[in-house]
Amino acid sequence: PKQKSKYTILNPKSETSDPAHTITPSKNVSSAKLDQVPEPKMTLFRREQVELGYRSPSGPGAGMFNMGNTCYLNSTLQALFHTPAFVNYLRFGGHENSCGSSGFSSCTICIMAATLKGTTNTNTMKPIKIYEKLKLICKHLTHGRQEDAHEFLRYLVESLQKSYLISRKVPKTVDNYTKETTPFNQIFGGYMRQDVVCMRCKHISTTFQHFMDLLLDIRQADNIDTALGGYFKRENLGQGENMYKCEK
Repeated sequence: PKQKSKYTILNPKSETSDPAHTITPSKNVSSAKLDQVPEPKMTLFRREQVELGYRSPSGPGAGMFNMGNTCYLNSTLQALFHTPAFVNYLRFGGHENSCGSSGFSSCTICIMAATLKGTTNTNTMKPIKIYEKLKLICKHLTHGRQEDAHEFLRYLVESLQKSYLISRKVPKTVDNYTKETTPFNQIFGGYMRQDVVCMRCKHISTTFQHFMDLLLDIRQADNIDTALGGYFKRENLGQGENMYKCEK
């Protein structure tokens, strides 16, 4: 609750009693206000279903063996497995019971859930299921080669989202706003609102950009709030020939 109070939800929705895997039709898109993110045609996973705190007590989990230049993989998994909302979904989201894919052979969500379970039964473990499926996560990842942790995280979350859409049999032609209501988008993603103000006529142009992570400059910041403040600070859009041209 304290974490939620720090952020502004652009499109607040009322609580409903829909089950976790119900596709909820959204209201008419044309009724959306211009200063809000457009409504998806369907909501796959509601924001209200994201649980920010651990549902049940959880220990620190197991350490992970280095299987040969897998520091990037181990550190990424440790970060994800200590993210309460993500852990809650893997443990209690019910995906494994309703997965329409081939489980461990092609579903990244099932593989991650099994790996998470493995961290609770021992002091150290090998995340071998994830390691064996590197090509499933990203074709250019190579066993035994050093990789970038942030790049691996992006590909891993993208693979989780693809697995979710496939298992739910969501049509490929569905709108992007619907695709951005998966559990993983609701947990890790969001929208940045950008207001450009014309200094002459004061017209405001508002746009929204979807994001899955933010690249913050921490070199001049003492804490996360300062880094975020630097990221979202106001700026002038050019001078002279490069000056912003008002759409009005």
